[in-house]
Parts: sequence; structure tokens; C-alpha cells
Amino acid sequence: MILAALVAPAPPLAAQLGPLQTLPAGAALERHGSSLANVGDLDLDGIADVAIGAPLSSQHAVEAGLVRVYSGVTGALRFTIYGASSLDHFGWAVSAAGDWNQDQVPDIAVGAPDADYMGPDSGAAYVYSGADASLIRVLPGLAGGGRLGTSLARSGDFNGDGVEDLLVGAPDASGTHAKQGWAGIFSGSDGQVVWSVAGAATGDRLGTAVAAGFDFNSDGVNDWLIGADQAGLSSGLVQLYSGVGAGVLLFQWEGAQPLSRFGASLAVVGNFDGAGAIDCAVGAPLDSSLAPSAGAAVVLDLGTKAQLAQWRGVQTGEQFGHAVAAAGDVDQDGLDDVAVGAPSVDVFGSTSGSVRVFRGGANTLLARHVGSGGGERFGSALVCAGDASGDSVPDLWIGAPKSDHSFPDGGSVHLMSGADSSPFVYCASKPSAQGCTPMIGWLGSPTLSGADDFFVTAGNVPNEQVGLAFHGPASQGTPFLGGKLCVAAPIEREALAFSGGNSGQPDCSGAFATHLSHAAMTGNAWSLGQHVYAQYWLRDPLHPDGTGVGLSNALAFVVGP
Repeated sequence: MILAALVAPAPPLAAQLGPLQTLPAGAALERHGSSLANVGDLDLDGIADVAIGAPLSSQHAVEAGLVRVYSGVTGALRFTIYGASSLDHFGWAVSAAGDWNQDQVPDIAVGAPDADYMGPDSGAAYVYSGADASLIRVLPGLAGGGRLGTSLARSGDFNGDGVEDLLVGAPDASGTHAKQGWAGIFSGSDGQVVWSVAGAATGDRLGTAVAAGFDFNSDGVNDWLIGADQAGLSSGLVQLYSGVGAGVLLFQWEGAQPLSRFGASLAVVGNFDGAGAIDCAVGAPLDSSLAPSAGAAVVLDLGTKAQLAQWRGVQTGEQFGHAVAAAGDVDQDGLDDVAVGAPSVDVFGSTSGSVRVFRGGANTLLARHVGSGGGERFGSALVCAGDASGDSVPDLWIGAPKSDHSFPDGGSVHLMSGADSSPFVYCASKPSAQGCTPMIGWLGSPTLSGADDFFVTAGNVPNEQVGLAFHGPASQGTPFLGGKLCVAAPIEREALAFSGGNSGQPDCSGAFATHLSHAAMTGNAWSLGQHVYAQYWLRDPLHPDGTGVGLSNALAFVVGP
């Protein structure tokens, strides 16, 4: 049988997830969704709320920027905070801040890297009450051009005074060297700098990204990470600092490829490999290992300092790794998963951008989310939403800051379900002898106990020929009999079927429909959450390549309850 000619499986694709909520922009060109933060449960309804930056908003003044804060449950707008002056770009970064005013409600930090407090583009960070959006404190930049507020992270109580502090990056700060970069911790009690570090060389841009709020070595004090994405010929680096004592540098990871910008994005992702230590994800969005500026992302063990996983973009200009985020335990296997944004183009050709979620431990693709319109930069910002949908599976907020959802380039933010099982089509069909392209599809939903109505279909196929559906637990796209074999071993076949269609002259009026019933799913030993990849093989005796074989494109789906 021709289907026996298989190659080793590739990591699987996963279901494309549809939005549970969409939070639109309020005006054109404001880039709503450029930054995102899970800011905690401000309204005490049991679900974390989300802050969204629109740094080019001109509602208050030209590109002053703004931040909107929404309920994580209903998506209702709780309040809007506006930048103070033109070109401040308030909302470039947003973060949870902890409880600075001690009112038992989490507060919110906002970066405005082009504010002019201490000179042109010195930058500033602001902390606002999560209860009523009143201003608690301004943290001004140290000197002109530094762009303080480019990055922010809740750092825990570094100086031991009972109030949480804030880690802030100023990547364009100059000192001993031009644009060496700077990052510092500001006290939540009085706003003073209680710790700082500068880049080591000209153009390092230390402070491009920061991450904090974790205690990787269990010494009772939070530690933190700082990225310098243009250090070492823009290969980049990431530094790990201890929260104990004077904030000692514990380790430094360096990017392997010049111009890759390793450290441009950072996220603490929890226990990725099951070893018990805290792990982190690092993006290198201009990595060109597989294609120019395709990008890459890695997961690092903060305890052993080892690299646990690495994924790379494959399309030129994909910018995979532009954003990274913790995804929570999406597949409920006890390991934390990782989300990576590729906002320019998608591995399967979408120009809207995409986000891919990778399974902890196994390192394989668990879910794929795709934007809805070309050029919208879907995946520019990511943050775990917690279980906003109430299905016991963590969800994900995704920013698309150039979306035209409500206004041209206004932007939008989408809440994507971690448990969605909507099928999607991938791979490429083999054109038939008649020049038609067989197309796979589906009807119903792939569930174990819901309506028994799931069919995998194929249309536009040669009439009056036999064919069959086949499927497996992984995907690939290997050249095969003049087309693509889109399903990887081990492969299971369904029964032969007849395409029907018009009688007489050969044409493309045939069709197939295979019922993957509850009984069939049970017979295939599929369980809840099983990823399945299906394709059609069919006879095409007139094909000029002499194989006599046709191949459809492929369908990926997840078995639901």
C-alpha cells in the first residue's frame, strides 16, 4: 500500500483557537494592544483583569498614549488612563505593580519612554491605583534620551520595607558608553532607586526587556532577569540577578547568532520541564538560522542554567519570538506551557501574524492562534489571562496593534481559549489530472460525548474514483508521490469510499465524507485532548506524473469532551 512509504514524524500542529472576547480600539492609529499585562483581580470577582496599552493614541494629545483596563470576566472597560503630553507614548509598557498604596487592591504600572521629565525622551514610569486609577507615584527618567519605562516588571519587596518595588528598563540610557542601557528597582515606599545596573558596552541597550516576581533559588527573595538585545553585535544577552543582598549577577546567557536580538523579549514561564525549578522563555526575533529574520525562542532552566527547548521561525521576516509569555498548563499534564508570538508572517503563510503554544516537557506544538487580517501584527503582545472562560483551562490575551477591527491601525486585543478544539486546514493539496485542487473540510464537532456529527470531507476530487481518509497523531509536509504527505506515522486508515459525482467524462465533481463517530474515536483509542491530523488519498489514474494518485490537503483537530 502506498501509504506505507512514511518518514519520521514532525512535531504536531494544533487546533486554531477562536476568540472568546475581542476588545477593540477607540480610534484610528492608536495601536491598542501594543502592550498587555495581567494586573490581578482589581474588581474582586475572582478573575484577573487586563491592562492594554495604546501608546500612539492621540485622544488626549498627539501620540500621548493611553491605557485601558478591562474586566477579565466580562471584558467591560473599568477605566482609561491618559498620557500627559504629546509624544510621551504612554502605554508603551504596562505591568502589575503590587499594592503600593496598601488598600488591598493591586495597582498598575505604566511606562511612557518618551516623556520629558528629566530632558527630552528621558522617559518615566507611573503607578496608579487599581481601585480608582488615581496616580500614586511618578518615577522619572534619570537623563534625556534614556527612555525609562520601555520595560516594566513587578519585582516583589527587594528592600524589605513591606511594600513591593518595581523593576524598570531604560535601554537607551547613556553613561560611560552611549546607549549602554540601564535598569533599576524603584522603591514602592518612596520611589527612590534602590538598585541599578548599566550595560557594559556601547549600544548594548540593557533593559530592553525585564522579568521579575520569581524566587528561583528559594531563598525567600524574588530574583529578576534583564535583556540587552543589542549586546555583542546585536546577538544579545540575558542576565539573571539575585534578590538577596546587593542584587548579585548570578549568570549570563549570550545569543549565539549576530543580529538575532536575543533578549528582546522575556517571560517567567513556571515549571516547564517538571524538574521543579523556575524556567524562563527568551525571544530572539531577528534570528536568521533558518531564514532571514525568521526569529527564535528558547526556554532556560534558571536553576541549572541549561537550555530546555528551542524553536525557530521558518519564514523570512516572521519575527518569531517578538513576544513570549507563560501560557499556564493548557493541556493539564502538570507542566507549564509557553506561548510565542510571530507578528509579521506565520509559518503557514498568514500575513496577519500568529501565536504558537508549545507543550511543556514534550516541546511540541500544542495550539496555534492566527490573526484575522493581513498586516495586523497579531502576536505583538501576549499575557496569560488565567481561567477567564471558567472551563478550568488557562486562556491567553493576544494583542494585534495594527488591526483594522474597528478603526484603521487602531488595534485590537483578543482573548483566546486554551481549551478550544476548532479544526483548521494546513499543508498543500496535489492538483488533479483535471487541474482541480482537492480540498479537505469538516462538518460537526470532534467530540467524544456530544452530537455524533463529525465528518471529515473532501471536495473537488476526480469523479467515480476510490479514496480513503487516513490520520495520525502528528503532522509533516514531506514530498510524496508528486504531492505532500501531511500526516506522520503511525498512520491509521479509514475504509475505502467511492467519490461518485458525474458519470462519463472525467471531471472534479467527486466528493468524500468519512464519519468519525463516537465509536470510531473509541476504536482509534482517542481520548479527550487528543490531537489528530487527517488527509485524503485517492485514485487519479489520468495524472500525468504517472503515479495514479491524488492527495488532498490536511485537517488538524483536537478531540473534545
